[in-house]
Amino acid sequence: MLLPLSLKHGENRFAVKKGLMLDVEIRIKGQIDTDWSEFLGGLIIIPTGGDETHLVGRVRDQAMLRGLLNELADLGLELISVNTKFDGDK
Repeated sequence: MLLPLSLKHGENRFAVKKGLMLDVEIRIKGQIDTDWSEFLGGLIIIPTGGDETHLVGRVRDQAMLRGLLNELADLGLELISVNTKFDGDK
């Protein structure tokens, strides 16, 4: 999910708010070992006990998030959901 921001003429529609990180929660189908955390940008890996794993943490921008999603796809993991918010948002 990309977060549209209010725009001024010529601004990037999906630009990151200056100085803020994105909080992310990614839910995937299946289980992965917590040892993969460093490979996945330091996200915290939370096994749910079922056939699902939650990955939570912060990324610096949409490009880093996209890179993480590509890594998950390369591993053959199925996305259930991706939620983001800027760390300054309520």
